[in-house]
Amino acid sequence: MPAAQADDLALNIAEGIRIQFGGGLIYINQGKKFLRAQRDAAIWREFTGHNHLNLARRYGLSVAHVYDILARFREAAPSG
Repeated sequence: MPAAQADDLALNIAEGIRIQFGGGLIYINQGKKFLRAQRDAAIWREFTGHNHLNLARRYGLSVAHVYDILARFREAAPSG
């Protein structure tokens, strides 16, 4: 997107927020749960069957946490 178009879009969005919520307080979620879900899904996709330590290092987690994430995905996966 060209910079001028992005600037116009950002201004329109900010103006819409000002009109809707001006003078009030609003809460904007940090999205930590969403980001964690994205990270966990990436770990599941990248898992090869024997790279627990590599994934733990890449994502700054303990190996036990990687095992927990993989177990949750395994439980949720359709059996067949």
